[in-house]
Amino acid sequence: MLAFDLVRASIHPDEPTGQDDGDGPIPRTHHSDLRDAYLDALDLLEGGLSALTADLAAEDAVQAAFQRDLALAPNGARWASSFAEPLAFAGGARQLVRQVEVCASAVAASAARTPAGIPRFACGLWPDPRPAARSFAAGDGVVVLLNTGLLAALRIVVQTVAASIRTLRELPERWVDGDLPLGYQSGAMSDVLERCQTGRDVRAEPIQISIHTGGADLFRRHAMLSAYCQVIAHELGHWAQRRPGPDDTWLDDNPDFQRAARVTSPAQWAQPIDEVDELATANSENHADAIACEIQTRPPLGPGYPSPSQVIGAMAPWALHSGLWWAAAAHTDKHLGWTHPYPEIRLGLTALRLGQPASELANLRASRPRPVATEPPAPGTPADMALKFQAWSEVMLDIAANRQVALDRGLESRASTWDRFTIEVDRRLKELP
Repeated sequence: MLAFDLVRASIHPDEPTGQDDGDGPIPRTHHSDLRDAYLDALDLLEGGLSALTADLAAEDAVQAAFQRDLALAPNGARWASSFAEPLAFAGGARQLVRQVEVCASAVAASAARTPAGIPRFACGLWPDPRPAARSFAAGDGVVVLLNTGLLAALRIVVQTVAASIRTLRELPERWVDGDLPLGYQSGAMSDVLERCQTGRDVRAEPIQISIHTGGADLFRRHAMLSAYCQVIAHELGHWAQRRPGPDDTWLDDNPDFQRAARVTSPAQWAQPIDEVDELATANSENHADAIACEIQTRPPLGPGYPSPSQVIGAMAPWALHSGLWWAAAAHTDKHLGWTHPYPEIRLGLTALRLGQPASELANLRASRPRPVATEPPAPGTPADMALKFQAWSEVMLDIAANRQVALDRGLESRASTWDRFTIEVDRRLKELP
């Protein structure tokens, strides 16, 4: 079954939800050795398992808030079971564990249809409010650690996007009456950024939820599935044996020039770094993003054609990253790091890789690409919605405002050489007539 159909099947009022408690807070996997490696990592974290169990209690509080609001809404009670489904992405400890299991299985099935050579893997939840993920090798496999703070922040970003879905279809012409007010959406995103920056749990009171029905809710659920899968697939992309090349080919991994950064302390970010190292880490992240998008296009994740919900969901992690990056650049004196590429580049490339029809993407990867049409994409198409989501993110995540403040302050001593070069190129391109 395609992932989109699985999400659609999760919306069914008046039907009970199956209670499968599984293995408590530990996502299940067929790889017992990787599960043991994950548990060993939790043991190394002081009070790790207890912290995870306590952390997941916050998910139950989110689910309770959804159910409370449903009970107050007209006919809301009949939708209660639908919003208790794991793929409702509406909180709940059991539901979150099941979401990780479903997304990991879908990514594994789609990755097997690519030539990337993805190793066997297992995913685990990590009790950390920061919006981040990482992975480590365990024998011949990989363990992907997903911070609970990242998954919760993505839920708020995506539910806020779903609250303005009609406006997204109309941008930049007008703001549509009937969507949540502009101030509400901007406030929701500002709250997420502030909590993420200060290390506060985004699920703490006041809990941010918004309930959708119909097409907006289907969009939200599918975008959430895509966002989680993009994060998992990106982490696996770091361990792939091959990467996309020109003319629909796949090239062997080049560890000398796409190596991931090895940073054990934030103090290392501010140290002078050789520019070759900067480019090598940027290449590593870029190839991992490209492999993740290739995985997204294969069944069961990809139905063979792009959809706005899948594209916007896959872009959501990088939009959040961009908002946090520019907020730090504008309002702190922290070094912005050198381990990941300029966030707008990642956001735009994901839109390009997933928003274009397969024929156009193949042309862009060709060694001799034909000229690309300069006309804007047709309204409502995935490419059009991807561009509009970028415009929405610029406003709602304060990216545009914080970028101007940061550039006025100067980034010479706080950003990598590569990032400063990219920012300057981006600025000059925008100044072209």
